[in-house]
Amino acid sequence: MIKKLNNKKIIGETSKKSFIIKTINYCFKILISGIFIFLILNFCCNFYCNIPYYAKDYKNSTVTPYKYEPMENFTYGIEGYGYGRINNDGYVNVDDYDSNKEVNILMVGSSQFEAFQVDIRDSVTSRLNAKLKDKFVYNIGISGNLFPKSISNLAPAITKYKPTDYIILEMSDVKYSDKELREVIEKEDDNENNSESSASQGKKTNIIRSFYNNSSLLRLLMRQVEKLINRETPSSIVESKEKFNEKLTGEVLNKIKTIVENKVKVIIVYHPSVTLDSDGKLLLLNNEKEDVEKFSKLCQENEIYFLDMSNRFKEEYEKNYILPYGFSNTSVGTGHLNKYGHEMIADELYKFIEEVE
Repeated sequence: MIKKLNNKKIIGETSKKSFIIKTINYCFKILISGIFIFLILNFCCNFYCNIPYYAKDYKNSTVTPYKYEPMENFTYGIEGYGYGRINNDGYVNVDDYDSNKEVNILMVGSSQFEAFQVDIRDSVTSRLNAKLKDKFVYNIGISGNLFPKSISNLAPAITKYKPTDYIILEMSDVKYSDKELREVIEKEDDNENNSESSASQGKKTNIIRSFYNNSSLLRLLMRQVEKLINRETPSSIVESKEKFNEKLTGEVLNKIKTIVENKVKVIIVYHPSVTLDSDGKLLLLNNEKEDVEKFSKLCQENEIYFLDMSNRFKEEYEKNYILPYGFSNTSVGTGHLNKYGHEMIADELYKFIEEVE
């Protein structure tokens, strides 16, 4: 009897050990499979959407709200398909930044000038460089750096890059909230040498942050979560709810004039949002013609050139059925500038600059 009980005990312990071993093996297989699937998806994501990550010292950037890790390749297939390399300065340019090389034209703006959605050689900056062979055009456009923010960081940008001929700003709307405009007006300018600090360079990067930075899949998932939380809408179909404040807008433009101190000419490129009505007719969104005319007049009063792309956009659609926004993998006429939009702006800028000079 005792022997039978001992045998049952041994058999029970053996079964328990066997179950634990099987469970561990099963979990191990799941883990290995998960890692293998993650690696495959991450590899594929490198070709679909490998979004650049912020530079280690991005908080030290004084000319834009942030910048990207230098010398990193990128692909962007969520909207259009863009690919290229972040230059040594943390911005999207074919050429690297050389402090000894003279910058003749400085492009300042948002994701529209950043141009992740197109081949880097099809961007406004690249096309303008190709047209203006005797001038060097440099781009510091970056996502989220809309017109008011661009002005807030204009003084340090001029100090660092020292453009000799032009600063080109971009906007898709002439109306901004009173709060945004007042923030620009009240911000104190610092024209001293605000070269970006490299204090954080050399610090060891957190292991988790390093893993995140090197995983295109995780960065893509995080982007989708942020868009879901913020309910992000393509920039060219956002309906503006602001009213045109002529007084504050005039003060903002006067501030631009004060910042540049007649050392360089300023061009503001206005590329309005568009849509198609039920009859297929091109409509310009957000801004009333009267508001655009008022903005243009204020620019003239402050010795700022205003380049309105409205007529060129209409002309291209009426003659060639070409829209400046939208891609084959998104909606027609929405989102960011496509390669045709970039070419239109570059072409009009080239003609404008040739006429001025």
